[in-house]
Amino acid sequence: GRNNLKIAGLFLFFILAGVLAAIFISKRFVSPIIRGLEAAVSYDLDNTTDSKIAEIDALISQLRERYRSRTGQSLPDDLFEDFLSRLETLTPTEKIIAGCYMRGESTQDILGNLYISASTLKTHSSHIYTKLDISSRDELQLYYHLIEKGGRLEEMAKRAGIF
Repeated sequence: GRNNLKIAGLFLFFILAGVLAAIFISKRFVSPIIRGLEAAVSYDLDNTTDSKIAEIDALISQLRERYRSRTGQSLPDDLFEDFLSRLETLTPTEKIIAGCYMRGESTQDILGNLYISASTLKTHSSHIYTKLDISSRDELQLYYHLIEKGGRLEEMAKRAGIF
């Protein structure tokens, strides 16, 4: 009787201690991790406070830098210098086609507007990709959008005669 009551009390004490320990650990360690991951998912990295957990803080710091580089913040002035100089090497027809690609025109539109065959467009595209050291129309459009974000479209137009 009395021993069973002591065992039940001890059992209850350990359960209560375990619950309190879980709450403490959750508040101390799990909550900052969850807040950090929620901030990363929402891209609200600039308003994220330090979690006091070195690994999470390092992850958030890396994500901040990646986000800044992808959004065009703090781009160096000479970042696109090589690309702009390579644009200058294109022939007049290649410049027209590259401009069409950058503006997002479809293949059918380009063929119809320039009165060229699909094989001629394919040849010009191959030369453009080689000269610009890129691998696709998507990559060319990415350069265009980054140059646009950097406020250098007018310079591109003057230097390369595109647009």
